[in-house]
Amino acid sequence: MTGNTFHANRIGTSGEAGFLVASACSNTFAGNSFAKNATPYAAVFNANTGANVYAGNSQTVVDNGAADCNADGRIDANRINGTGKVVKNGALGQQSGSGRGDEGLAR
Repeated sequence: MTGNTFHANRIGTSGEAGFLVASACSNTFAGNSFAKNATPYAAVFNANTGANVYAGNSQTVVDNGAADCNADGRIDANRINGTGKVVKNGALGQQSGSGRGDEGLAR
């Protein structure tokens, strides 16, 4: 998934996180609402993500992003801003091996 914008979504009662992001580069997440979530995590960025922008963070975001999105040999970091906490290389429970492209995303 590349070059998309996720804006003004209302996400409630999510179990693990508002957004579970995998295989994603250069996307924008801004102005989303996470009211009444059962989890403190607004988003989890898998290791195969990079160069994404997450704006307006007021909850915890887990950033495991380590992808080289433009094939220049360097990791393209996700950019996360706002008042919420950012956890680098965090885990949410056990490793997933679901075959959905989210291997390495700890759940």
